[in-house]
Amino acid sequence: MVVEPVIPQFAPQLLESLFLDGFCVLDSVLSAEECAGIRQTITHMRAEGEFRPAQIGTGPSKQLRPDIRCDWVSWLGDPIPPALRPVFDQVEKIRMCLNQAWFLGLFRYEAHLTVYPPGSFYAKHVDQFRLVQHRKISCIFYLNENWLPEEGGALVLYNQEGQVLREILPLARRMVLMFADRIPHAVAKTTRERQSVTGWLCSRD
Repeated sequence: MVVEPVIPQFAPQLLESLFLDGFCVLDSVLSAEECAGIRQTITHMRAEGEFRPAQIGTGPSKQLRPDIRCDWVSWLGDPIPPALRPVFDQVEKIRMCLNQAWFLGLFRYEAHLTVYPPGSFYAKHVDQFRLVQHRKISCIFYLNENWLPEEGGALVLYNQEGQVLREILPLARRMVLMFADRIPHAVAKTTRERQSVTGWLCSRD
């Protein structure tokens, strides 16, 4: 299948917001049916025991730190579950769009499914590792229908001075992109299960 090299309805907003703010929020990227299919896949994979507590760090420094993050993840590899194909197709269009506009050298996409049980959170951090710096653009697809502000779980973005830039609800069909090394962010404690597809566009290792 040939993937078109741009996303006509999103490309101008994507490029302008990333350039000016370092992040971009796009709504209605996936359909309701596509989100439902991914939620069903998550339910099946959890029943099969394919989720693990998330860790921080990389390589020998990787460790469980529930005081910093307490979500559960399942990394995606070949073969990609069929329900995830729309996500990978959209990310491929974004990769080509950003490479054409800015020559970023984005080469591949790595991603995992993410589940935050009620009461879980992720403290403020950036997505770029200090010693391994191949992650360039963070890409988060949210899957949660009818999310309410009082349920918590917002993605909180900060500037370099630690001031809150924006709080973004994890609404189904919404996608957030940001430069992996520029935007500190956190996931506020949630009172309801929160699901997403979390990934990164990467340069060559």
